[in-house]
Amino acid sequence: MKNRLLISLLLLWLTSGMLAQTQDAATVYAEFARQSSILQAAQPASDAYETARQTMLRLYPQLYYHAAAFSQQRKMSNALTFAKAYVDMAMMPQFESMHLEKSESYPTMTYFVASNYYNQKNYSDAAVYLQRYLDLREPKNRAMVFLFLAKSYENLHDYDRQIATLESGLYEFPDNSDLLAMSINCRMGKGYYQDALPYVDRALQYKPGDAKLMSIKGQCLEALQQYEEAVTIYTLLAERQKTLPIYKHYAVNLFNCAVQFYPVDRTTATAYFQRAIPVLKQVVANDPTSVPFTNALAMAYLYTDQYELLEETNDRLRTMGAAEVSAGSAAAPPTLASDMPRPSQAAPARTQSGYTVPTPSGYASATPATAQQTPAPAQQKGFVAFAQTYIEKEITQWQEKDPFETIEEYKMRVTEQTRQQKVEELLAEAKKKYIAQHAKKVKINDFQLEPYDAENGVFLIRSVYGDIILPVPRENDEARNFANTWKSVTLENAQFDIAGDDMVIRSMDFVTHNGNVYRYSDKDERRYSQTEIAMQFDNIDYSRLGGGSAKKNDVRIEKNSLTVGNSDVDINIPESKNVHSDRFAFIIGNEHYQQVASVPYAVHDAQIMGKYCNKMLGVPETNIRLYEDATFGTMLGCIRDVKTITQAFNGQVDIIFYYAGHGIPDEANKSAYLLPVDADGTQTETCYAVSRLYRELGQLGARSVIVLMDACFSGSLRGEGMLASARGVALKAKPDEPQGKMVAVSAATGDETAFPYEEQQHGMFTYYLLKGMRESRGKLTWGDLVNYVQTQVRQRSVVINHKSQTPTVSTSADAGNWQSWVVK
Repeated sequence: MKNRLLISLLLLWLTSGMLAQTQDAATVYAEFARQSSILQAAQPASDAYETARQTMLRLYPQLYYHAAAFSQQRKMSNALTFAKAYVDMAMMPQFESMHLEKSESYPTMTYFVASNYYNQKNYSDAAVYLQRYLDLREPKNRAMVFLFLAKSYENLHDYDRQIATLESGLYEFPDNSDLLAMSINCRMGKGYYQDALPYVDRALQYKPGDAKLMSIKGQCLEALQQYEEAVTIYTLLAERQKTLPIYKHYAVNLFNCAVQFYPVDRTTATAYFQRAIPVLKQVVANDPTSVPFTNALAMAYLYTDQYELLEETNDRLRTMGAAEVSAGSAAAPPTLASDMPRPSQAAPARTQSGYTVPTPSGYASATPATAQQTPAPAQQKGFVAFAQTYIEKEITQWQEKDPFETIEEYKMRVTEQTRQQKVEELLAEAKKKYIAQHAKKVKINDFQLEPYDAENGVFLIRSVYGDIILPVPRENDEARNFANTWKSVTLENAQFDIAGDDMVIRSMDFVTHNGNVYRYSDKDERRYSQTEIAMQFDNIDYSRLGGGSAKKNDVRIEKNSLTVGNSDVDINIPESKNVHSDRFAFIIGNEHYQQVASVPYAVHDAQIMGKYCNKMLGVPETNIRLYEDATFGTMLGCIRDVKTITQAFNGQVDIIFYYAGHGIPDEANKSAYLLPVDADGTQTETCYAVSRLYRELGQLGARSVIVLMDACFSGSLRGEGMLASARGVALKAKPDEPQGKMVAVSAATGDETAFPYEEQQHGMFTYYLLKGMRESRGKLTWGDLVNYVQTQVRQRSVVINHKSQTPTVSTSADAGNWQSWVVK
C-alpha cells in the first residue's frame, strides 16, 4: 500500500501541468518510441541514457491518458498501442526499481491489453499479459483472469500450462465453480480419469448427492473399468433419473460386472446378469436399433438359462442383420463396450507443492497450487442423439394404425423387415436434416487460422468440424494477404458429412474480400508441419511498439457444465383451463450475437416463456409471437406487429412483452438499449432504446402492458466479463419511465449484471419468474410474483455468483393498482 501511494504521488507530480498542455497522440508516441530506442542503445549512466530515461518518465502518464481517450472514442487499435506501451515500460529493466506497476491504473491497463489480445485470438500474447496481471496480485477479476489464462493455453494446445494455471487458480479460489469445472473437463478430455476422480470427490463434498457430479464420477469409474463402484453410483442415479443415458451406463456396468466375475465366481456373475436384464430391456425398448445392447440382453438371457427369451432376442438381432447369440458363446462372455473414450496415461507428475507453473521468460512464477477441484464437463447434442430423437418420433407415428387401414393391410405394412427399412430411411433423413440445420450456423469465427507452413505452402485451419489443410500460394504475398484479411474471409459451397457423432467438412471454398478463391477438399492429400524455434535475444526493442487492427470484441470465458435432463421449470408445466383470446405475448430471445459474446440460454428462456404464456397464462398459440436471435429489423417488425394487433382490437387487449439478451448503455447519455443480434453496441442507432420501447408500448392504449426484461444495461455480459471490455468498469444506465398502463420488471439494477443460472440452464431472473408461476400454478398476483422473484434472485445470486443481482420494477402512473393484477 505504501509503495502504491508513492507511485501515485510520483505520477501526480509528473502530470502536474501536463494535462493542461497534453501533446497530441502521434507526437507522444513518436517521441516515446524514439527515446526508448535511444535508451536501449545508450550506456547506463551516460547523458543520453539519463535524458532518454527522464523523457520517457515524463511521457509515461500521457501514454495512459491517450490509451483512455482512445478507448472512450472506441478506437481500440490506437488504445491498445498506448496501453501496451504503458504496461511494457514498467517491465523494462531501466525502470524496475521505480515499481511503476504499483500505480492504481496499471492493473486496469494490463487487463485491457490482455483482453484485447484474447479477443483477437492472439493467445500467445494474451497469455503473457494475463500472467503479468496475476503477478501484480490485483484482487479484482483475479479468478476470471485465471480462467482466461487457462483457456489461452487450451487454445495453444499447451495442456501442461493449462492444468498448472488451473491448479494455481484453485489454490487461491478452491470453491470457484468455473475453475473447478474447467479443471475436470481438461482432465477428462485428455482421458485422465484417474486424476479427475479426486476432484470429483472433492466436488461431492461441496454438493453431496449432486446427480451431475455423481454421473461424472460414474463415467470416470466406467472408463477405468471399476465397474462395481460405478454400479453403486448408477443404482442411485437410476432411482432418481429414469433417463436413457443413465440407464445405458447402468446397463454397461452391471453387465461388465457379470463378465468380470464370470471366470472366478459364477454365482455372483449370474446375479449381476439377472440385475442387468431389466435395465437392458429398458434400454432396448427406448433404443430399438442398438445392436450392442440387444446383443448384451441376449447374452444375459444365455448366461441365466432363459432360452425362450434368448430366441426372441436373437430374432431381433437377425432382423437387424446382426449375428445371433448361441450356446457356443458361453465359454467367455465379452464385455459390453463403453462409450467413454479410452483412458490416457496419467497426467504429468506433480512436485510436493503441486504443479510447477510455467511462465513466460522474464516473469515471476505464480504460486504453486495444491489439488482441489470440482466438475461439470460440457455435453453438446451430437448427431447420434439428434438421430435417435428424430427416428423415435417418426417411427412411432409410422407404426400407428391408420383408421382407414384394414388389419390385414396394417400387418403387411408393419413388419420387422419393413420397420428396419423405415429406420434406415429415417436415418438417412436425419443425416440430411442435421447437416442442413447445423450448416446454417457455420461461420468464419468457428475456424482458427494456425501459422502458415511455407515449406508445404499450406495453412492449418482448426475447427470443431475437423482440421483443414488449405493450400494458399506464397508467391505475390498471397498467403500473407490471406492471413491478414482472415476475418473478412467468407465461406462458400460447403459440403458436409457425418463421421461418428460429429459433422465434418468434405469440401469448402474460402473466398477473400478481393474475390480470390481457395478450395479445400478432403480428397486432396496435403501435409502440414510446424516448426519450433528456440529464440534467444537481447532485451525487447521498444521502438517497435505497435497496435493491432482487429475490431473490438468481448473477452468471455466458456463455462462448461454437464447437463442431465431438463430444468425443473421446463417440465410438467401446470395448464390453465382459461383461454384469453384478447391476451398477446411478444417474446424475444437474443443469444447468438454476430459481433459480441453470446447470452447463455437466452433462446431457451424465450422458448420456455412461450410455453408458460400458452399453458399457464392462457395465451392461445396463435397469439404468441416468438422471435429467436432478432435483428434490428426483426425487433422493429415485432413492435409493428404489436401496434397492428392492438389497433385491430381497439386497445381491448393485454400485452406481455418479454426480452432475454444483451442490454447496453449509451456511454454519452447513459440511456439504456436492447441489443439486436446484428449490432455491437458501438452505434446506438442500430439498437432499440428502452425509452422508445416504453413510449411505443405505452401509446397503444392497451388495457395492460407487462414488460419483462432478463437483461442488464451496465455493459456487462450475462455472467462474468464486459460487453465492451475496454471500458474497464460497468456504467450505470439511467432508468426510463414506463408509459400508459405499464409495469416493467428488469433482471438487475442499472449497474448490476444479469447472471445465468448454470445449473438450471436459464437466466436467473427468468428461472425464478417461471418457478414462481409454476409453484403457485399461476394463482397469484403480479405484485406477489415480483416480490417472489426479487427475493429469490437477490438471495440466490449472492450465494451462487458471489455478487448482487436485484430485479427492479418500474410502473407508469396509470398502473397504480398493478400489484393486484391477476397473473393467470
